[in-house]
Amino acid sequence: MNRLNFVLSMVLFSLLLPLASAAETLTEPAKANDPLEQALELRSDGDLEAAAAALRKLIAADAGHVEAKWQLGRTLYMQDQMDEAVEWMRKVAKAHPNVSKVQQILGEVVGTKAMNASIFSKMSLAKETRVAFQKAVELDPTNMAACDSLLSYYLQAPAIAGGGVDKAKALADQMAKHDPVESTVAWARIHLHNDDSKKAIEAIDQGLAENPGHRGLMLQKGLLHYDREEYDKATVVYEALLEADADDLDALYQVGRNAAVSGRNLKRGAECLRLYLEHDEDRSLPPHAWAEYRLGSILDHSGDKAGARAAYQRALKLDPDHEEAKKALKGR
Repeated sequence: MNRLNFVLSMVLFSLLLPLASAAETLTEPAKANDPLEQALELRSDGDLEAAAAALRKLIAADAGHVEAKWQLGRTLYMQDQMDEAVEWMRKVAKAHPNVSKVQQILGEVVGTKAMNASIFSKMSLAKETRVAFQKAVELDPTNMAACDSLLSYYLQAPAIAGGGVDKAKALADQMAKHDPVESTVAWARIHLHNDDSKKAIEAIDQGLAENPGHRGLMLQKGLLHYDREEYDKATVVYEALLEADADDLDALYQVGRNAAVSGRNLKRGAECLRLYLEHDEDRSLPPHAWAEYRLGSILDHSGDKAGARAAYQRALKLDPDHEEAKKALKGR
């Protein structure tokens, strides 16, 4: 693979993140008489085929239901039907060219399709991805999901494909006019891109000074400390979140992960992972298989080999392809 092909592949891989966390939009309970909400609840429950069928039925009854159309595109993506998702979203964008969310989802599915394209197709698909994100932001500068995707593109794409750090900085400044917190996160990402995690944390700290206790910023700060292998500092951040909400699943998992990786705070880490596993699995959070694997690592650190083996086995039962659990069990 030549350098340009590799770089474009990495750019387009980074654009998978918004769609990979699509379940974040599905947490509200369905309204009894709202077909769209019912379809989204089916999707949230993992019944993608039924969700797609319900969305198609809604669109057939109401051809002007724009949200149902882009939600169908997102659902097709989640079903790994990429060709159909791209074809569908291109049609939707042609019919509704001035809807920001439509352009955003078009960019996301086209970017995903480009991952497995040839270098020649990848270039044209990358351009289509960028143009869609740019139009989404132009149509609605408050659409932070579109801003985030465009920022990822600018940071990762080579100049020949329309990328550039200066463009990312200009976008981060624009975001500040509409959502200062998201702008703070954008600047942290820019600093990380420049291999300056210290400045990234400083940016998040400045955001927290202006927005004390902001959950999203605190989660970002914890992850930054984790990436710097400052596990104790990360745990302090997550424990503060748990003081505010003892059922904060993100924080519970991260305390456990820190313990598993660092070999410290083992008792508390195991406690948090067990609490995490008591809740139903949420598609927007780490799978239970990973929680079981992390628990096994903690028990290994603690010398409980039998308990660790059982946790790894549970991880494999939940996900038979979990390579880390397989490696942990090998030779036992």
